[in-house]
Amino acid sequence: MRIFIDTNVVLDLYFPDRGGQIEAVQIVDLARKDQQTRVYISILSVANTAYSLRKRVGKEESVKCMKELFHSINTLSMSDMCYYNALKSDCPDFEDALQIYCADDGNCDVIVTRDKKHFDAYTDIPVYTPKEFIKKLTPSTSCI
Repeated sequence: MRIFIDTNVVLDLYFPDRGGQIEAVQIVDLARKDQQTRVYISILSVANTAYSLRKRVGKEESVKCMKELFHSINTLSMSDMCYYNALKSDCPDFEDALQIYCADDGNCDVIVTRDKKHFDAYTDIPVYTPKEFIKKLTPSTSCI
């Protein structure tokens, strides 16, 4: 499975006050445990995450965090077609449109984001919040 995570999920890994750290860690841990699962982010997410980390924890700690991140996830570049398709997209958020086309170019099976409203209607790739995605992967237990 190829899981594309949006920048907001990546930031959840490092900023517990955002409220999504547990699910973000669980998603990244999937790739560590299952060789058939890969977690991807766009090069845009790399830049945005590095910027946010540097503002919050300083240069030295942000470099350490980014190096750690690259041990757990894979990075997808953005082609000219990503930019072109995002520009002509009806998606109201250009950055989200870039993420959609990057995930599409990367042949990702799902997109995980905390902001589904800018994704759902603009892609055929299934879109989940982190909680929805974890719930989908966790078999429910029932008492009969």
